[in-house]
Amino acid sequence: ELYWPVTGYEWAIPVDQADAQVELPLLVNILAQKGYAGPEMSRGDALAMGIDEQGIPWFRTTRRLYPGDGLAVAIRWPKGFVAEPWVVTKAWYTLRDNLGLIMALLGVLLLAVGQCRSWSRLRSAARLPRCSAKPPTPPGFASPAGLRAALGLPLDAKCLAATMLSLALSGVIRLSRDSGYLLISRTETSLKTLGRTGRTICKAMFETAGPDVAWELPAVSRTGIRSLNLAFQAMRRAAGAETLWKRSWFLFKRMFPSLALSLIILCGLAFSAERFGLAVFLLSWLVASHFLVLGFFLALARPKHSAPERRTSLLILTMLPFAAFELLMLLFFSHTVSLAAALILAATLLLNTAYFMVLRGNAFIKGVNGAQLAKFKARLEAGTPEAGETETTDADTPSSPSLSPFPGAPSLPYALVLNMEEQWDRFFKLSG
Repeated sequence: ELYWPVTGYEWAIPVDQADAQVELPLLVNILAQKGYAGPEMSRGDALAMGIDEQGIPWFRTTRRLYPGDGLAVAIRWPKGFVAEPWVVTKAWYTLRDNLGLIMALLGVLLLAVGQCRSWSRLRSAARLPRCSAKPPTPPGFASPAGLRAALGLPLDAKCLAATMLSLALSGVIRLSRDSGYLLISRTETSLKTLGRTGRTICKAMFETAGPDVAWELPAVSRTGIRSLNLAFQAMRRAAGAETLWKRSWFLFKRMFPSLALSLIILCGLAFSAERFGLAVFLLSWLVASHFLVLGFFLALARPKHSAPERRTSLLILTMLPFAAFELLMLLFFSHTVSLAAALILAATLLLNTAYFMVLRGNAFIKGVNGAQLAKFKARLEAGTPEAGETETTDADTPSSPSLSPFPGAPSLPYALVLNMEEQWDRFFKLSG
């Protein structure tokens, strides 16, 4: 069978008349002869056709072809007159004609396999290791407040106390008791030994009262109360910034390979289309509308206490038109390019969206410091360390002067923010 688009369908000027003849080998019996005149994919029959005295099929339009119209012919004859191409040749023709689509399909398969393997590694990061003698400080966070914010726990007064205890263990501030009162004072240790959260809190605490002023708790003056409030607000800001930075960097590192591969998939889909410019335009609008819908969905997924009911309804009403627009654009893309290309595009968008949503959850903790955090919690919950095992961590050997009476003290602030102070106390009582 021969299908021949004689004129094509992209002429910008009208065609008064179009003629076509198909010369076949001699003694060929024509089984079927059809012609189509009009817009693409139509069954227009505004043409005349027949076979002349020499057995040559002919076609002629009977009306003017306007811009967007075209002439296409189809002829069918018995096998044996034209050599059938080999299987390898057919495969090569298929690969050559659909190279962009095949490249996009392979990209989707690689994307799915890569994201599954990445998620599998994230899940295995939180496997519980053997317990050793000393619980390490969970790495990856410069302060206990940053760890608590990453876990989604509230930054309350207990968190501030844990942060101040961590600063005291670093030798930056001094905590002491005098006649039942807790004294907080600044030492001469440089703030350069601290992380960003610790430096921010110290500056907020002592910039009002000065570095040489000590507070007596619970009887605190107005200046002390103001300084503590400033320290609390600074802790919340610094912990939020630390968590946001680490979460953003973690998401970027994990999503970058997927986004790069998705860009290759989109290029393959664009090159597989007959109208490259139109395909690029549709792909751009589809990706942009998908990001808008995802942004509205993330806003709706926030906790209810942070989004009033009226705001939630407004977000839903705003999101629905964009979602409908994305669906209509996808249907138009399937009609303009191909259904297979639309399915590949939908699979790419859904895979990236699902992977992003998974990474936003507990995968952040599992990916950043999952094994160390699980080890820390497991050792405290076990209660009894295994004999003969020791471990040295950075927290056990601080660079600044430490007020730690024993090696396990640097882990106490992190046990406080994890609400595991009782397990910590029981652990070190049992370990002597």
